[in-house]
Amino acid sequence: MALAGLDDAAAVEVGIRPKDPSRHLRAEGWVNMRGASKRLLAHQHRLNDGNLVQKTTVVPDADGEDQAYTQVRVTAKGLARLATAFAPRFPGM
Repeated sequence: MALAGLDDAAAVEVGIRPKDPSRHLRAEGWVNMRGASKRLLAHQHRLNDGNLVQKTTVVPDADGEDQAYTQVRVTAKGLARLATAFAPRFPGM
């Protein structure tokens, strides 16, 4: 399954500015911000639909304690939906 990060790879695939996918996903209820950390979390219905996945990585910090980082990734199915959402902005697509 091909996955893309929200800002860089998804934007390149769809042909839009890097900030547009994150803004669109927040506005359309695909993701929300997690408290003060400003990290994005996928909504469960988008995970269930197969449009997004969440990747969690555990990394030791300077004190030797484990720190978990979660990243939202867009699947190929999600990229296809994003492309159709942005298609009206690009008539040639």
